Amino acid sequence: MKIRGAVLSILLVLSATLSFWVWEKILEKPFLSLAILGYAVVFGFFLLLVKNKVLFWAIPPLTLLLSVFFFTPEINFFYGLILGVAVILYAAELKREEEHSNLKILLKRVLGNSIKTFFTGLAIFFAFIYYGTIYRNPDPAKLLLPESVFETTLKLVEPLLRDSIPGFNASDKKLSHTLYELTYARINDYAKDYTGYIPMIAAASFFFALKTVSVLFYYLSIILIYFLIKLLIIGGLIKKELVPETRETLV
Repeated sequence: MKIRGAVLSILLVLSATLSFWVWEKILEKPFLSLAILGYAVVFGFFLLLVKNKVLFWAIPPLTLLLSVFFFTPEINFFYGLILGVAVILYAAELKREEEHSNLKILLKRVLGNSIKTFFTGLAIFFAFIYYGTIYRNPDPAKLLLPESVFETTLKLVEPLLRDSIPGFNASDKKLSHTLYELTYARINDYAKDYTGYIPMIAAASFFFALKTVSVLFYYLSIILIYFLIKLLIIGGLIKKELVPETRETLV
């Protein structure tokens, strides 16, 4: 086992651990989401540079298994963990297939589908964790319109509301809460027959929101991997080699 493989394995484990540790803080401090970008970048490097088959197939799923130390281990968490591990293993397989079917190392072609699939695996995993935190919510209708989101929306439309409600102040907590309760009561009237489906709808929406954000992270990770590889080649830490390829054919 080369030292490089061991170092990249450790870095992948550390980047995953950091991502899980900051996950619940990202909403308050969005810049912490860069930890997940780092996880994806290290994952890409790992797939490209680790040639040891045991490490290649064992370390990526192991990084996701470390999440048991950071999240409540309930049934939905384990569903997400199993699916997430399966998708991440599939991402590794995609890289292996693309590398064998391409004569040149073109990052977007060799790693593109793997990084996209990696983000899909994380989105599935985190969506199941989110569902696990809300599916027993005694008041699921509030998931459709959290009070914090309502308050933020009020502040955004405050200039418009002042035209129809003289003296309206979105910063007035008592007024904001009263308006929220009135709005929530109306939503609850319409949704009361479907409240059992609300947690599933919320979790699915959360998944698609993560997938939307991952589009930006995908391009950033490919760009970062490209420039870092260029630097490592210039620094002599890695190099390109032409390897004879044996192909099956009929004669």
